[in-house]
Amino acid sequence: MNFTRKYPSYAIFGGINSTQVVGGDKGVKYIDMLHGDANPSWFWGLPVRGFSYGKTVLMDPSTEKPILGVIDSGTTLVIVPTIAYDNLIHEIA
Repeated sequence: MNFTRKYPSYAIFGGINSTQVVGGDKGVKYIDMLHGDANPSWFWGLPVRGFSYGKTVLMDPSTEKPILGVIDSGTTLVIVPTIAYDNLIHEIA
């Protein structure tokens, strides 16, 4: 499975670099915070589909349900689904 895209993802926490955004400031898109049962602790999160490490798929979005992805840059909290964690440890061990 190939997850590469013509334009790879890009993230800056706390601001934007409009030279890295197609359409400049107007090209910025927002995603609502994930609510309800999927985010019972109200972390700053959004639905995440799939994980990869290099070219190795750790969690296949075509077979696994979306999970909570915590993106709060003000915390050291890291939440990873068990399947992705186990597969990552196997790849880097």
